[in-house]
Amino acid sequence: MSGIQALILCCTLYVATPIMTRMYINKYRTEQYPDSINFGITESDSSIKWKPQIDHQQLNKYKTERVDYVRFRFNPNQLTSENATKLGIPKKAYTNLQKYLNKGGIIKTSEQFKNIYGMDSMVYERLKSMIHIQPPKEKVLSKHPKIKQQLTYDLNAINVKELIYKLNLEYKLAYRIINYRTALGGYYELKQIQEVFGMHDSIYARIESRLYLQIPHQRISIQTAPLDTLAKHPYLKYKNAKLIFKYREQHGVIKDIKDLQHIIKDSLQLHKLSRYFYCQGP
Repeated sequence: MSGIQALILCCTLYVATPIMTRMYINKYRTEQYPDSINFGITESDSSIKWKPQIDHQQLNKYKTERVDYVRFRFNPNQLTSENATKLGIPKKAYTNLQKYLNKGGIIKTSEQFKNIYGMDSMVYERLKSMIHIQPPKEKVLSKHPKIKQQLTYDLNAINVKELIYKLNLEYKLAYRIINYRTALGGYYELKQIQEVFGMHDSIYARIESRLYLQIPHQRISIQTAPLDTLAKHPYLKYKNAKLIFKYREQHGVIKDIKDLQHIIKDSLQLHKLSRYFYCQGP
């Protein structure tokens, strides 16, 4: 082959190679991507507008459905499940509302209804103008109210527990009242408990109406009572008890308690002694 022929062959390959390569690529695209096939529409037919077909049924499947909830006034404390559904209240919020009401709770304000766990803020904004909470009915007082009767107790029979738990007295004061009653031989009037240490006027005024006296107090013969018995009584000091004992030995029979005026000079104390000591007969 001459040099001229070789040169012509090289030039021919140089020109033909790009053309053949482009034809091969177009054929490959047509086979692999059939959607790119030109269906006879040329560039000159650019005036034709292609409108794709829309599947409205498939589109509606993903479209958010709009719910038109019923509007009416409601009281959260009397809300039924059916009405809650009509109003669009979330099930979780309604369930928590019922739990709260079943435990004795009451929705008193719209803000309280808003704070129920599970309540959506957008739902509340839609419902807040429809919330109607009725105020609780006031109790009508009877024209003739029933008077609560309180139990009363005999001061000479009441025990420590009743003084503490029924009359609400302190432990120490209750025991002093009982011990003083034992030393006296029983109370002959209610005011005597004011002599007990710690019994203030305010306490006595509070419990006076709850006490009465029925069981009589004990009385002792001043003629036969031993010295120790006389000396232990709260209204007698040991010195006076000893003088009475000597007077009884010297004069024999004590006919009247007034015979002891020279020993018990306080008339009030002598009167108190006359309630507990007798001379010839009880």
